[in-house]
Amino acid sequence: MDERESAFRTYFELARKKTRGAIEGLNKQFYAERLREIWSAFDGFLGWRFFDPNTQKKERENFVKKYQALFIGWKMSDQFKESLIKLKSMSPVTNMKTGKDVVLNDTSNLLEILDLAYAVRSNLDHGAKDLQRDDKIGVRNRELVEHSFKVTYEILEKTSVNEGINV
Repeated sequence: MDERESAFRTYFELARKKTRGAIEGLNKQFYAERLREIWSAFDGFLGWRFFDPNTQKKERENFVKKYQALFIGWKMSDQFKESLIKLKSMSPVTNMKTGKDVVLNDTSNLLEILDLAYAVRSNLDHGAKDLQRDDKIGVRNRELVEHSFKVTYEILEKTSVNEGINV
């Protein structure tokens, strides 16, 4: 098995198991671990099926070339739709690594959705999302992480089915 495939399968299964458990309401880091896991799975999948030696952005673009038309026709859960609307309302998100704003204007644009969720994941991993704060910023950060996880998870789940990958 390809190492990227193995990473995809491992991290997707970790994220899936945790989506079925009870939500720990007082744990402000609850979705942070899940977002990291689902993006580890997604990065593994992209490297496995859409590898590009230049950038992860290019891998996402290659993925979108194949999946944009299919994405429009997928029946998504109410949770996905609600999370997508929430992410759009909280857009833009400044990618703290590049300093650029990532905007979600079109909820049917798969690349915009993935780029926004990726920016949230990147900010989380690079220390620019403080989830422990009890103010408006902390609440926003936690919501961005939660909804980015939910959207990314469902996209990757639908993709797995489409690819015939049994995870």
